[in-house]
Amino acid sequence: MPALYWASLFMIISLFMLTPSSRPSKRDHSSLHHEDVRHQQNLSLHHSEL
Repeated sequence: MPALYWASLFMIISLFMLTPSSRPSKRDHSSLHHEDVRHQQNLSLHHSEL
């Protein structure tokens, strides 16, 4: 019984440790998408100049 308790406790702790680290990657992905959009805008702007 105590082994199961420690295992569940470890799983809960690992879950809490994983959730904050998964958030910045999501934020990085959105910033990457923003950079891509800005790059597309620059391309269209350059195309209109031609």
